[in-house]
Amino acid sequence: MKKNLKYKFKILLFSLIAINALMIFLSLIKLFNIRKSVDELMTYNFESIIAINDMINYSEKQNIALLNYIATQNPSYKMDFYNMEDSFIDSYEFQISRAKETGEPEITKEIYNSYRIYLNSCDDIFSKETSEIVGVHLTDYYDKIQINYIKLKDHLKDLYDINKDALTIKMTHAQEEIRLSFNLLLFICLFTVVFSLIVSNRYLNKLLLPLSTLHKAIKSFKDGNFSFESQVYSEDEIGELYKEFKNMSDKIVEFKNSTLGQLVEEKNKSLSIVKSISNPLIVLDSNFKCILVNNSCENYFNIEEQNILGQHILNFIPNKDLYDFIYESKKERVQGKTKIMSFDEEKYVFNISISTIISMNSDLNGIIIYFQDITKIKKLDHVKFDFISTLSHELKTPLTSIMMGASMLEEDSIIKNKEESGKIIETLQEDSQKLLDMIDNLLRLTELENEQNYLNLEATDISEIINNSIRNFITIALSKNIKIVFEKDKNIPLLNIDREKFFWVVNNLLSNAIKYSLQYGDIIIKLKYRKKVVILTIKDFGIGISPESIPKIFDKFYRENELSNGTGLGLPLSKQIIELHSGTISCESKLGEGSIFEVNIPITGGNL
Repeated sequence: MKKNLKYKFKILLFSLIAINALMIFLSLIKLFNIRKSVDELMTYNFESIIAINDMINYSEKQNIALLNYIATQNPSYKMDFYNMEDSFIDSYEFQISRAKETGEPEITKEIYNSYRIYLNSCDDIFSKETSEIVGVHLTDYYDKIQINYIKLKDHLKDLYDINKDALTIKMTHAQEEIRLSFNLLLFICLFTVVFSLIVSNRYLNKLLLPLSTLHKAIKSFKDGNFSFESQVYSEDEIGELYKEFKNMSDKIVEFKNSTLGQLVEEKNKSLSIVKSISNPLIVLDSNFKCILVNNSCENYFNIEEQNILGQHILNFIPNKDLYDFIYESKKERVQGKTKIMSFDEEKYVFNISISTIISMNSDLNGIIIYFQDITKIKKLDHVKFDFISTLSHELKTPLTSIMMGASMLEEDSIIKNKEESGKIIETLQEDSQKLLDMIDNLLRLTELENEQNYLNLEATDISEIINNSIRNFITIALSKNIKIVFEKDKNIPLLNIDREKFFWVVNNLLSNAIKYSLQYGDIIIKLKYRKKVVILTIKDFGIGISPESIPKIFDKFYRENELSNGTGLGLPLSKQIIELHSGTISCESKLGEGSIFEVNIPITGGNL
């Protein structure tokens, strides 16, 4: 019999309902038994105890009424005594109907007999004349009545104890019944849950296994594996779906193995290659409408292929120069015609190459536009031009001065004495030294840029480097009445650094501090050790640096003004050396107040 999914789910649902119904039925039975036990307690023993307490109270009240009568001979006490008799008999009759425990009927009858004897003895008192002496009545009470009253109370107490013990036993039994019922219900609940989970899991696994198999097959289709080898043994809707899917798989494999299928596969491969090209590419038809764009083109021009297919190129790249270039290329039917153009406010610069697609019948089938991104190349050209221009200017100035000085030395008529000749020679030496320093710095910079990992690392005491640098410049500092102060923390660790290059950095920073300090100023050098970082600061109180110049002072050949001495390479070279040691260099300055240069060298990058 063919069973569909609806039928299978109904079986699972009805099975779970049946299991829960059985659990509810067993729970109701146990609740009924518990209720029955409690009802027995309430119906017999508990009500019997109430009736016995009533009989005890009535008998006590009768005895008190008798004593009051003996003491006062007031007829109202006699009336109270006999009124209590009816209440006692009512309680007795209620109790005799509840006498079910062992020995309870017998002792209940003994109570009745004792009560009758007690009443008869009391009747003798009430039958006597009131004129008789009270002492006679008391003698009769103690000799006859009190004995019967005590015997009655003993019987009532025995009956009370029987019902109390029976009530205790039944309460214990009821508690045990409740405990057993709770354990049984707990077991039934746990069993039902576990059994339901097992049944549901096995049934659902069996039911959903074909769906899982189909899901895996569909995922393999996505990866290009069209062979469908999995088997699904089911006669429901899933089985029918499997058969249809299997037929589709067979047809796809057959199509793939055919010539047309191979052509489609090759086309898809080519399309994937075009899509993965890193530079933008657009394919247009003969009417300049979009046929294809690759992923890179979507990213560069912020477009989506699905939204622009069939649209004119001016709709998604509104650039008139580009359109004119495409139009001319189409008109000329050229192959590989190129032109450099910029887009997005010169954010991107492309070398655009256009080729036309010509059919065997010489018809134009399309236009291919390839955008080669040359933005970085153009930026490098610009940097190269600026560098050569600046370098030429920096070299030309001292060379011109040297040439003029040499010409003046040749003309005897210009030089009047040896003093003027000495000044010219001194100027020539300064300009020559400036050229030499510039060339040395350029060589150092080139060496660092070409061999960035080339460092002669050795365990070095930075304090020693600083002291040596101070000794080199102390004469120049004293000539300007400048005081150099060196402060350092204790226990500065040795660093694994290039001693020569680091010495050059300290010399450059200290030379600048002296050069731009005013007379009678101070230069404070501090060496600190904080959080595994060695910190070197050189502070001067000189002319300072303008805020707009601070971000540029580490650029090559930058000088704040043309009158400044120096090559403009010292600070860029210092920064390069510090960064090779995994450190940083920064500057804080206020115009007219001085500057602070700070160098940070992490211990992780340079300690021994």
